[in-house]
Amino acid sequence: MALINKESLLAIADNQVQQVERINDKEFILTLARPVPSGVKTGDAVENVTATPEVWIHHTTINRIPTVCADYDQT
Repeated sequence: MALINKESLLAIADNQVQQVERINDKEFILTLARPVPSGVKTGDAVENVTATPEVWIHHTTINRIPTVCADYDQT
């Protein structure tokens, strides 16, 4: 998985999901292999890079990605 900056849409860091706990249909608790970097802020995104297709987009502007925003607890 990758942690994505909400403003630049660029990856801040890569990590691996070790465990998933489902809270409800829209919320999950992820246990990661490594700590979340300090550069990740509330509102940044989590992306499943294993399910991201390759695509060629031209003559357009992309402002946001339709994905879930990260709201994490580092405890």
